[in-house]
Amino acid sequence: MIKKRFTQKLTIAINKLLDFAQVKADSFYTNSQVNSTKISEKKIKKQLHLIDQNIMIATLDTKENILEITNKFFRYINQDKVNLLRKKSNFFMGDDSSKSDVILRTLMSGKTWEGEIKRVIKGDETKHFHAQIIPNYNDKFEISSFTNIIHDISDKKALEILSITDKLTNLFNRRHFDMTLPKELSIAKRTNSQLALVIIDIDYFKKHNEQVWSSSRR
Repeated sequence: MIKKRFTQKLTIAINKLLDFAQVKADSFYTNSQVNSTKISEKKIKKQLHLIDQNIMIATLDTKENILEITNKFFRYINQDKVNLLRKKSNFFMGDDSSKSDVILRTLMSGKTWEGEIKRVIKGDETKHFHAQIIPNYNDKFEISSFTNIIHDISDKKALEILSITDKLTNLFNRRHFDMTLPKELSIAKRTNSQLALVIIDIDYFKKHNEQVWSSSRR
């Protein structure tokens, strides 16, 4: 009888200990989940902050109005963020509405639009950037908005222009001619239109060239 009572008491004590351990385990698991969630939230906030400060992204509605825009983007186009929100973006094309109409038709067909855009910034500075505009869908698989991702290619464009420009005359060089002629011939053939090629011989140009070259070396 004594042995049986002792066994019962020991069993009760063990069960209480197991219950206590389970409560502590559940508490530890809950706290670890909370801490893990907090760490994940901090990582997400940090990533979003990096995107906001370093990547040019804007979200537009289907009427081209700006819903969201990163700080990097509105600093790039040198405008106040508050004044930009809910305003029509024209896909940041400036006054070139004809091109924005083409972009809108492409996006509403469900396709992504990519291309180069030239825009005047700060009144007189011309910037070149590559744009990738992606249609977004709602739960009903309807196009509800667009994501506009911008990448500045002004330096690259400047080098391209430099490579096809003659330093002496500031006119396009032979390299530009070799690249452009096949394109123009293809367009003329496709549109069944005429193409004129004019060759001009400038008298005494070599002499002028030598004078400019010698003066530049002084």
